[in-house]
Amino acid sequence: RALARRYDVVLLDRNSELALKTRNAIYEEREGAHSYTAGDVHIENVVEKVARRCEAVITMLPSPAAVREVHAQLALYAQRKLQHSEHGLVLAMDCSTTAPADALAVAHFYRSRSPGLNFLDAPVSGGVGGAQSQTLSFLVGGDLQAIKHTAEPILNTMGKRIIHCGTAHGSGQAAKLSNNLLLAITMSGVCEAYSLAQRLGLDEHVFASVVRASSGQCWSNDAYNPVPNVLPTAPASRNYKKGFAAELMVKDLRLALSASECERGDTWKAPMTQQALQLYNTLAQHDRQLDIGALFRLVYNGRDAAETRAS
Repeated sequence: RALARRYDVVLLDRNSELALKTRNAIYEEREGAHSYTAGDVHIENVVEKVARRCEAVITMLPSPAAVREVHAQLALYAQRKLQHSEHGLVLAMDCSTTAPADALAVAHFYRSRSPGLNFLDAPVSGGVGGAQSQTLSFLVGGDLQAIKHTAEPILNTMGKRIIHCGTAHGSGQAAKLSNNLLLAITMSGVCEAYSLAQRLGLDEHVFASVVRASSGQCWSNDAYNPVPNVLPTAPASRNYKKGFAAELMVKDLRLALSASECERGDTWKAPMTQQALQLYNTLAQHDRQLDIGALFRLVYNGRDAAETRAS
């Protein structure tokens, strides 16, 4: 939506109903605004038409295979336009979470078919809430000049921070996988800590204050608390809906494990990652769309907190 306030936007989603819903939401937002600078919003149903109409393409896709497939098509169409001396794509950014090797493969597609086009891997951190409030962080891998001159104006429209993770393609993905691994482990630790606190009779709101002021302080407690009613804005307080889906965390942890072995060629000793993968896999088997904080309820049998702090 933020992009449509400044640019002409072309939407493509395999779920055409979702694309239409997004466009309608943009138009409804405009109707309620007193002053608005806005571009046109179009919907397309094939990648080729997107490549024909756009100078910059941003993808966010559910799997590494989908990322490779879509960008291979984009690179091919960009090559055809180049051969016909037509103005076309100058920037492609992938904001999905994949492995560094996938970003390298996509970069190779563009180098071999459309060498004048800049490709950046730019996975996001901040979740659904960050997207809605335009406070996302973009973890970007690729050429610094391409970021500053072509990507930065676009990314600043959607988010709050742009972190250049390295000039090598895949640097952004390496940072994202490492960060999500840390989130998986800290969230499971926070769930376990609250389980103990409840067993020992502590008030959950009091314990949240203790953690915020002590050495256990972390984002999983402060901004994404897994105990229902402790933090009204967290998915836990809406029955673990519309958060970081368990199936996506399972995907990311598997990517992290495989990426390490792919890069180094040896076995990576990661006992905490392996244990976290088992926990989130259990959660995903119960309901793959539940937020990762649902570990607290389904694995640790945690109870909801009272809606107000105990006196």
